[in-house]
Amino acid sequence: SSNIISLLDEKIDSTVKSKIISDRKIGSFLSGGIDSSLITYYLQKQFSKPIDTFTIGFDDLSFDESESAKRIAKYLGTNHHEEVFNKNNVTDLIPKLPFIWDEPFSDPSQLPTYLLSELTTKNVKVAFSGDGGDELFCGYTRYNNGYKLHNFIEKSPVFLRNFYQYINLLFRSDFSREILKKLPDSIRPNSLIDRSQKLERILKSKNIDFYSLISSVFFPEDNLLLDQKLEITDNKEIEEELLDYREYMINRDINEYLPDDILTKVDRASMFHGLEVRVPFLDHEFANWALNIPISLKTLDGNG
Repeated sequence: SSNIISLLDEKIDSTVKSKIISDRKIGSFLSGGIDSSLITYYLQKQFSKPIDTFTIGFDDLSFDESESAKRIAKYLGTNHHEEVFNKNNVTDLIPKLPFIWDEPFSDPSQLPTYLLSELTTKNVKVAFSGDGGDELFCGYTRYNNGYKLHNFIEKSPVFLRNFYQYINLLFRSDFSREILKKLPDSIRPNSLIDRSQKLERILKSKNIDFYSLISSVFFPEDNLLLDQKLEITDNKEIEEELLDYREYMINRDINEYLPDDILTKVDRASMFHGLEVRVPFLDHEFANWALNIPISLKTLDGNG
């Protein structure tokens, strides 16, 4: 594994190097997470002067990642820009959404991405981003939680599945909702109701993909935008081909979530400001190599 680590080091280095050809000034998005920190590190290595890095903060601390971004920026010696936004900055943006995305598009992080692009474009015209890292290296918690849950449900006999369904319905009764409402915010699981609805759909039918339970993909019973019913593609074949359920989830994300959500979000938000965003992890040669690393090397103690 030390061999693969030094190979990874070389590969990210050369991928980032190959992406810096530009006649405009280059900067980097820096959220303080692993992906953007790595990309920023390799980018800074290419320049003798400090590069510009950008992050946005929120005065609501539950969303705020700017502190860790500041620490990483200091450590890497970048010229760091940070702007703190409040609730009004975000709500003022909502009427603009149709003009930026040109179609119904919903991802809560589209608002911060817009604000981040606005801040960045004042200083540079090309920004590097760490998108794709989670998908290539099994980074999302849902990959590992979903994997455990999938194995657990698959191994359960039918009568137990019915029992889960019963517990689940009980949990969603009006009585439970009242109890949940009374819990203090800090411990109230806000997405629990939504997740339990997903779980019910999974337990009831074997043909709806288990993937939709733990991923952000949601299949409404009636599609609001189209007259016809939403077609749910049957992915059983791919699932059986990929023996590990995490590989299957990654495969789906690379084909669906990444192009239809993440990259659409970043592309429209940045281009609205005339900012070009480059995503070195998604260089086709690098991505191809990374996907072929065995899943066992991408997880440790159930973490990606």
